[in-house]
Order: sequence, then C-alpha cells, then structure tokens
Amino acid sequence: MMNYQKLLREKRNSIAIISFLILLVSCEKKEIKEEYVARVNDAVLTESQLDSLLIDERFEKKFREEVIRNWVESEVILQQAIELEFDKEEEYKKLIELAKRQIAVAYLINKVIKNTPIEYNNYEVEKYFSNNRKDYVLRDDAYSLNIVVFSDSEVAFNFRKEALKTNWNYALSIFEDEESLIKSISKKFYYDYEIQPVKRLRVIKHQKIGEISIALEEEPGKFAVVQVLDRFRKNQIPRFEFIEDLVIERYLVEKKQELFHNYMDDLYSKYDVEIK
Repeated sequence: MMNYQKLLREKRNSIAIISFLILLVSCEKKEIKEEYVARVNDAVLTESQLDSLLIDERFEKKFREEVIRNWVESEVILQQAIELEFDKEEEYKKLIELAKRQIAVAYLINKVIKNTPIEYNNYEVEKYFSNNRKDYVLRDDAYSLNIVVFSDSEVAFNFRKEALKTNWNYALSIFEDEESLIKSISKKFYYDYEIQPVKRLRVIKHQKIGEISIALEEEPGKFAVVQVLDRFRKNQIPRFEFIEDLVIERYLVEKKQELFHNYMDDLYSKYDVEIK
C-alpha cells in the first residue's frame, strides 16, 4: 500500500516538472512595468515575485542573494532547454503525463488529509513523547532560541536594551507592532546545522544560557537579536518543553499516516481491485 510521506515526496517532484512546463508557457517577451532584481534576456524576476519566493516555506531558510542566484541559474537552464526544443520530445511529454497523474493522486490525498481535522491535547502529546523518548535522542548539538530580526539597527539596539532591563517577553510585547520588525521566533528548537547564517551560529556558540546577543547585522538591512534559552549536546534527550513543537509535528504526521491508511482501506473496498 502507498506510503503517505512517499506520496508527498512524489508530489514535490511532480510539481517541479509541472512548474517547468508552466515556465515554458509563461516565458514570453513582455513589457517590463515593475522594477526587477534579476534578468535573463526578456525574463525578469521582479521585487514582488522575489518577496513571494522569500515567504514560501521551501525558501524560508535561504537568503535573498541565494534565492536570486537560484532563479537566475534555473532561468538560464530553462532558456537553454527551450532553445533545444526539449518540450517537443516524446520523453518529455511522457514525463509531463506521469507528473500530472502523480499530482492528481497526491492532491486528492492531501485535500482529504487537510479537510479532516486532527484534534489533540497536551496530555496525548506528552504521553506520545514519554512512549517514544528514544526517538528524540539528539543526533547533533542543538539549542532552544528566541530570535527577533529588525530592518532598523537602532530599533534592534533598543529592543536588546529593553530585554536586558526587563525580560525578553516584555520587550517583545513593546516592540511587536514595530514596523521594522521582520521576524519574531520564540522558544524554537534548532539543530546546530540548521542555524543560519554562520555569523549567527558563531555568536550563539559563545553565548551563555539566558544571555541576549548584541544586534547582529546578518545581511544588509537585517539586524538580529538572539537569546539562548538552553543548550543540548549530542545523544541527549531534551525536556519536553523545549521540543514540544517537534513532538507535536511528529505526532500529527503519525495521525495523518493513520488517516491515509484508513482512507486507502475505504477505497480498496469501494473499487474492484485485483493484484496478481
């Protein structure tokens, strides 16, 4: 029987192929009315398109320059493919048809899962954690962090000053409506290798537990302040409170897996299926 997570991987791969087809159609010469950040011949990446990519979950850990570079590389390859008329080859057409089939299947399953709410409470999640503690042995060093990012260095400095004077949560309550606030993350669990950019990781490695960093200019126009709530070593099992989001995520994946199997059982009973 199909595996839910495998199905989602196939969906992502298929979407990449279909996206390529869409780009083929949309890559036409047009008058440029909006400021663009990158261009390959007549194809442009506008500021609004870049903003959309930057808030897309697939690119959330990438920075502006990296996303722009990825777009340029993809566009160059795309235009070369068009020039070579790959879209007219039979193998290409077969891939598109296969991708359409996979997307239709994945889309239906995803819609069924999304439209079926999964209810849970703290007791269930904590019990799940207790029963599966060995699954949470850390495979690398990790941290629990508070992070804020501002577009204004002075505001970032003042936030840190207030956080030192009072506490992080109180400072956040004062600055949460600040226009220059780009991002606010509270009590988030990160593995060592997940912390980007490297400049942030270097500072965190030297911070004490509870310490609040200076305002770091991690890239032009982005100033971050970071507080280390706790530090965990490889092979350690963190306390539930520090990895609660991770536990909930895994718990929901298992529940969705159950939902998927139940749905497939219903379909098997509905249709005349024979496997030889």
